[in-house]
Amino acid sequence: MYFSGGTPAYPELAAIGSGSIVWGTIILLGFAFGLVLFITQTMLLASRCMLAWSVDGVMPAALGAVDRRTHTPIVATVIIMVLGIGATAIFTFTTWLTTLSNLFANTLTLLAVALTGILLPFMRKSMFAASPIARRWKGIPVISIVGAFAFVAYLLALAVLLTDEGSGTAIKDHVTTVLIETGIFFVGAPLLYLFAKWVRARQGIDLGLAYAEIPPE
Repeated sequence: MYFSGGTPAYPELAAIGSGSIVWGTIILLGFAFGLVLFITQTMLLASRCMLAWSVDGVMPAALGAVDRRTHTPIVATVIIMVLGIGATAIFTFTTWLTTLSNLFANTLTLLAVALTGILLPFMRKSMFAASPIARRWKGIPVISIVGAFAFVAYLLALAVLLTDEGSGTAIKDHVTTVLIETGIFFVGAPLLYLFAKWVRARQGIDLGLAYAEIPPE
């Protein structure tokens, strides 16, 4: 079968495979409207990351500015919107981002978040105890249990991404892509933090004290 628009995406394949105009339409509309939620949650995630970086002192304070009426980081949200529109245009009309357009780097990030959830109650006991998520099941922190399940799930996702030839990051076919994205994650991010720490040190601010506890008198 020849498709004039190129290889069909999986929603189109699912619609075709249903063998029904009605179900096919429902499938396509479902995926189309699902993009609205996907875009919203992505903007929330990215803008809140910027907010956290600002609070940590790694990024400029302006990114942590929160609107009093909406209680949202307006500056960070606008920046994410502009970057999102720009990235979408580049991805749609050029091939500049083709190498990095996959889930591998995102899964690495989520893997780190899951690991943080496992370790938080044990490495930051006072922070965990004072948080609204300080719940336990049979003596085990619930967040550690959820983090463990998430960690295993993301490990499995990474295994698929590194072996599936259609993922864009199969190690045998796309080793350069994997190395670039792994390098950005494990080398680029720490270098960015060290640069921010150097800049803040010149301003008389020690980022290492951002979450240090004040000893009791």
